[in-house]
Amino acid sequence: MYFLKSVFFFVMGTGLFVTNSFSEQEGSSHQTKDKNLSIERMTTSPALGGSSPRNVKFSPDGVRVTFLRPSAVDYKILDLWEYNLKDKSVRLLVASSSITGGEEKLSQVERARRERMRITSGGIVSYSWSKDGKKLLFPLGGDLYQYALKSGAVGRLTISEEFETDSRFSPQGNYVSYILDHNIHMVDATSGKDRQLTTSPSPTIKNGSAEFIAMEELDRDTGYWWSPNEKYIAFIQFDEAPVEIGQRYEVNRDDFKLLQERYPRAGTNNVTLKLGIMTVKTGKVKWVDLGKDQDIYLARVKWLPDNSGVFFQRLNRAQDRLDLIFADAKTAKVRPVLTETSKYWVNLQHNLEFIRNGKEFVWASERNGFNHLYHYTIDGKLIGQMTDGDWVVTKILQIDEAAGEVYFSGHADTPIEHHLYRVKLSDEKVTRPLRLSKAKGWHKFVFSEGANDYIDYFSDPGTPGQVSIRNSAGELLSWVDENTLTQGHPYFPYMADHIVPDFGHFKGPSGDDLHYRIYKPSHMIEGRKYPVIFALSSG
Repeated sequence: MYFLKSVFFFVMGTGLFVTNSFSEQEGSSHQTKDKNLSIERMTTSPALGGSSPRNVKFSPDGVRVTFLRPSAVDYKILDLWEYNLKDKSVRLLVASSSITGGEEKLSQVERARRERMRITSGGIVSYSWSKDGKKLLFPLGGDLYQYALKSGAVGRLTISEEFETDSRFSPQGNYVSYILDHNIHMVDATSGKDRQLTTSPSPTIKNGSAEFIAMEELDRDTGYWWSPNEKYIAFIQFDEAPVEIGQRYEVNRDDFKLLQERYPRAGTNNVTLKLGIMTVKTGKVKWVDLGKDQDIYLARVKWLPDNSGVFFQRLNRAQDRLDLIFADAKTAKVRPVLTETSKYWVNLQHNLEFIRNGKEFVWASERNGFNHLYHYTIDGKLIGQMTDGDWVVTKILQIDEAAGEVYFSGHADTPIEHHLYRVKLSDEKVTRPLRLSKAKGWHKFVFSEGANDYIDYFSDPGTPGQVSIRNSAGELLSWVDENTLTQGHPYFPYMADHIVPDFGHFKGPSGDDLHYRIYKPSHMIEGRKYPVIFALSSG
């Protein structure tokens, strides 16, 4: 629901295009045609919203942030940039075209993966830092590359006809792991030696990848997880054999293709799943007992910080029961921790954070009707509920154990804004936490590891995406991109007819408030009827 940042300019631009047609019919003469926003202009470079950074990350030492930014030549292609927090300088690290030559052909597997991850850009679409902060890893054109921060050199790690996907540095930075042909591989970061860790016994069995439903419906885009000490890898193995084969049309601008593929339609068979824990040195795998019911989803897997095992979340097919279960790294033996149930369905989320070196954890639950934070011992004993009220927590962002504070995002003030809040790590309920983000609108946050400075993505109905660095009190430290709507901004010529939506709410059949936003024509005449386009999300 990050609409104020992600779709604001598109929706606003579409409304403006319709509005101008009404204005011309009315004989309005205050604007010229070259300032009318056309569909052609909306789909060409530079991007109307500006070149606002995305996928912004702190370096491990916290002295710089890196980000992806649209190319000045083609806004659909992303390049890798750096912002130095000390001297406030910005520099281009890697231009995608310098490696690909401006052309990039995706494999069918990579195209499907990006579609499910809602990635529509090209070029460098993801990257990760090494633990020592000396290198950056990124996939491009089907292979993996490393950028050395000190020398500025780009080195190629892999050369293959197939696409390597889901690449990352191992937690200590000794290896680079990736998926190739639905098996887990790793490259020694020092020697460059490549090693295949898993082997599929049949074409329908796949290791370390995320199955279709996991990516499309469960918000899980990976199928393997390193232990913090790099001794183990937990991974999912799935078999597509039970899934029926259907036909799918792939429609392009000039032609279409009819593809045969396995698709788990509602009510039909899903893949069968296994969860394994591999000892990296030997390659031996212990399989985790997932229970008698095999028609399940594996929603989440996460290692404990002490490397003793993983917590995995098992969701039943009806999606009204979620079990949080511990699996021992050495024996694969399981122990139930807690269970969430719902009369309707359990909403999945990424809100499990371990504290006290894995002796306790913070968890989010909708058990009382609204998503709130709960504090547990590692064996599932409730210490206390931390937040409460008729509002929801969206994400745990940072836990400062020394200060005994939890930072999270949510809607404690209003459901049409998204803010940063802080509460004490205690067993006392807080109905109104301390709000740290100041500006009214929609914020999204990324915290620095081990510190309380954070990246703040912000937009509102009159402001395109801005990116800033702020301290724990919400005070501005630096702008990464202020993205002001002044002369020279791509959208500036169209500001005269910029439409700010009206927000409101009405009571639904249950008595709950249903919120809406409406974009009205910029030259709307009172009493006149206008066509209306409804944009709804029904599932």
